[in-house]
Parts: sequence; C-alpha cells; structure tokens
Amino acid sequence: ELSKLAIDEDHGSKHVLARSSSGEVFGWGDSTDKQLGAYSAGPVSPIRIPVFVGTPNSKVFQIAGYNNHALLLTYDGRVFGAGDNSSSQLGHGGTATPAAWRTVQPDCGKGPSVLRNATEVATAAKHGLALLGDGTVLPWGDNANGQLGIGGTPPISALPCPQAGTPVKLAGLGRAISVAAGGEHSLVLLENGTLYSFGLNSSGQLGLGETAVSNALSPTLVKSSATTVLARSVRAAAAGEAYSLALLANGSVASWGLDNDGQLGQGPRTSASFSGQPELVRSPSGSAFLSGIVAIAACANHALALSSDGAVYAWGSNSYGQLAQDPAKLPKSSLPVAVPFSPPQRIRTIACGAQHSLAISTAGEL
Repeated sequence: ELSKLAIDEDHGSKHVLARSSSGEVFGWGDSTDKQLGAYSAGPVSPIRIPVFVGTPNSKVFQIAGYNNHALLLTYDGRVFGAGDNSSSQLGHGGTATPAAWRTVQPDCGKGPSVLRNATEVATAAKHGLALLGDGTVLPWGDNANGQLGIGGTPPISALPCPQAGTPVKLAGLGRAISVAAGGEHSLVLLENGTLYSFGLNSSGQLGLGETAVSNALSPTLVKSSATTVLARSVRAAAAGEAYSLALLANGSVASWGLDNDGQLGQGPRTSASFSGQPELVRSPSGSAFLSGIVAIAACANHALALSSDGAVYAWGSNSYGQLAQDPAKLPKSSLPVAVPFSPPQRIRTIACGAQHSLAISTAGEL
C-alpha cells in the first residue's frame, strides 16, 4: 500500500520505483526499456498505477534509478538490474537488455559469482557503482570520461571488475561509506568525511577548482574554497547531470558544477554558467545560507533539500513544475524556494527524477 512506501534515489526520467516497508518494490511510468523488470514485458506503457516489480524472494533495501534503467539492492547484499543496458550499465556482462531483473556479477565472466555483500548502489546515465561492506567500491559500465575511476579510459567494462578480473579498490583512499553517480561523473565519500570525485569535469562538476575543467580519471579530492571548507566535514553527497552537492556536518549544503538553470542554488550568476569550486547554497532570501538540512537530492537540473523540521526546499529548473511552483511565473530559480504542501505536511523522505520531484510525509503519504 502506498502509505508504507519509501522512495530511494530515483533519477528515472519517465518512471518511478519505490519500496515498501516489507521490502517489496512497486513501479509506474514508462516501461519501454523494461526498466520496470518483468512487468515491462506487458503491452501497456506507461504504467499508470503502481504495480509490483520486485525481485522474487528478495526483500529490497535500496533502489537506484536513472533514465531508462534501475538497480535494486537486497538485504542480503545482492544487486539486480533492469532496463536499458546498451552501455553495460546493468553490470551482468554484455549489452543485452534483460527480460527481467538480473543480478550484477563481479566475476568478469569467470564463473557464476553473484555480488552478495553490497551495502549501497548508485547509477548514472551509462555506469554504475556498488559499495561493499569492507569499504571497497566496484564500478562498471561506460568509461569514456573516466567515470569508473580506474586510472584511464579503457572501453566499456561489462562487469564490475574492469582490471584483470579483480574488484577495483580505490587505492589510498581509506574506507568508503557512500557513493553517488551523476551523468558522467562519480563521487565517493570516505568515513573521515572527505569527498573524492572522478569522471567528466566539463562544467566543474568534480569540484577541483574554479579553472580546473579537465576530466579526472582517478579519484581526486574535492577541494575546499576560500569560503567553504569540505575537509572531513561531508556527511552525504549527491550528483546531478553535471553538478554535485555535499551535505555538511553543520547542516549547510555546498554545490558546484553547471549552473545554467540555477541548480547550484547560489543566487544569480553574473559571469560563467558554472562553478568549479564548492560554495554554500543560499537561503531563500539570498541574504544567508541554507541551514538545518538533513538530506539532499540532486536531480538532472534541479535539487531538493530536507530540513530537520520536515520542510522541503527546491531550486534549479522548474520547466515542468518540479519545484512545485507555476512554471509560467517561475521557469527556474537560482535560490531555494519552500515547497508548499496542501494541507501542510512534515516530510521525512525526498527523491527526484530528471524532471519531477517526490516526497513522503511522516504519515507515510506520497
């Protein structure tokens, strides 16, 4: 039942996946690329009401979706993928689109091994990441811009172990505790609160400095700016299409990367349409900084933040009303706006797709 659903990372442009408190998965929207799993084999698209799409006999712990594919992480640490696989972004080998949910296999084709000890997954346009219990990060999929972080740009990695059949351990970084994936870049958060990035940096989305726009093929430390100190203070990270967010220990939010639609939330920009260095997201008035934030979500070109009092703030593109404002009056916003709920609600979970936003109240209503 919808009142018990919990939305996880959902970057699907035309579909939504949600999990129930019992670990079942429901989906609705576009299913032309089988991104809703086995149910997509049916003749109807889009699916206009939630339908059960979960994996057989497996309770789902986390969902990660992007455009026309999705990943499910189960409580026993297995990862399943469904949908478009043209760049091997589902991590099971080859580029064929599976007819149903299929497991990610970290064996480079050398046996029937199935990934069983994952604790978090992230996926982007053409690649995926899995975080293991020991802090290891395993990437797979397209690597044209170094978004796998393996020190070069070899061709597509069809399985999540692109170097000599062994999982990629990001050397010298310490233990990772969270991963995020954007359009063609990746973020890895370490347990000491430092954040690393790699992949495409054409709009400064890696946070390597105002003038540093070269791609990073290996994990590189996201730099603090003169006004925003990230060192050992990052508590969560999120990646949009070409920008990034970091939730800091003091409840503020830092942003960097492309800002053509105001998705950095830093107010009007007078020069370049991007920023290669982290700066704090401003308050709705623009006179102070956003504070008291406990969760963030980076969408294609808009962003969401959840405050400790259950309020939601949104900024960036509003071309389809994804900020919950009238697009004719506010096509985009470079400052956060308070999301109105009628009747008023206290929100506990936020998520977003390319051009839509989702929230679940403390009463469990979506």
